[in-house]
Amino acid sequence: MLNLLLLGGAAVVAGIAFAYFWKKLKELFQYIKQKIVDFFISIGEKIKSTINNFFRNLISTARKFGSKLRTVIRVFFYSETKKKWYEQIETTTIELSEVPDHIRHKMIEGQDVDISNDIQKELSLELA
Repeated sequence: MLNLLLLGGAAVVAGIAFAYFWKKLKELFQYIKQKIVDFFISIGEKIKSTINNFFRNLISTARKFGSKLRTVIRVFFYSETKKKWYEQIETTTIELSEVPDHIRHKMIEGQDVDISNDIQKELSLELA
C-alpha cells in the first residue's frame, strides 16, 4: 500500500512539473520540429537544384557536340592540262574520341576552332 501511495505521489509531482513547464516544452518541441522540417526542405531543394543543373549541362553539352563531329576538308588544286583551279570538298564524320585533345578542349570551352592550317601542314598541300 505504501508503494502505491509513493507511486501516486510521484505521478502527481511529475504531473505538476509537466503542467508547470508545458508551455516551455511545447515551444521547445515546436522549435525542434521546425528545424527538422527546414533542414529536410533545404536538402530537398539542393538535391533538386543539383539534378536540374546536371541535366541542363548534359543537354547543353549534347547539343553542342552530339555524339559525332562533322569535318569538312577543302583542297584546292590546279590542273595544268585544263588550266583550271579545282576545289575538292570532302566531308567525313568522326567520333568525338578521335578528335585531338587540344581541339576538343577548345571546343568544350566554347572557343571557335579553325584547323585548316593544321590540316594544310599535315597534308602538305601542293599544286597538282
